[in-house]
Amino acid sequence: MKHLKTCLLGMAIALTGCVENTPPDKASDRFANTVYGASGLDADAYVGSQSGFSDTPNGYRKTNIFYEPKYTTPAKLAAAPAKICAYTNQTVVSSKDSPHPTPQYYPSARVLSVICKG
Repeated sequence: MKHLKTCLLGMAIALTGCVENTPPDKASDRFANTVYGASGLDADAYVGSQSGFSDTPNGYRKTNIFYEPKYTTPAKLAAAPAKICAYTNQTVVSSKDSPHPTPQYYPSARVLSVICKG
């Protein structure tokens, strides 16, 4: 409890010290060794992901990355499909960037759909 009071007092005085500042281009540890982490998109952009939910007999694998565009760059989005497929030892068949399917919940979010084949 004493540490909490000290931390709150420190925040009130300096507004720093108890908050970890992570560079925006560094994915957080929770995305390490995941398809999202492999995508190269910023951790702040992450809304959600689905991977492999449409594996098919012909070896195609679809991955959807749900993201907030304001937290990433066009260059990172362009590079993401190749990185995602490379992470699963596959090659890009196609990719598509589209609005989130439920804009009432995530009005500014988008979906990067990537199809890979290995």
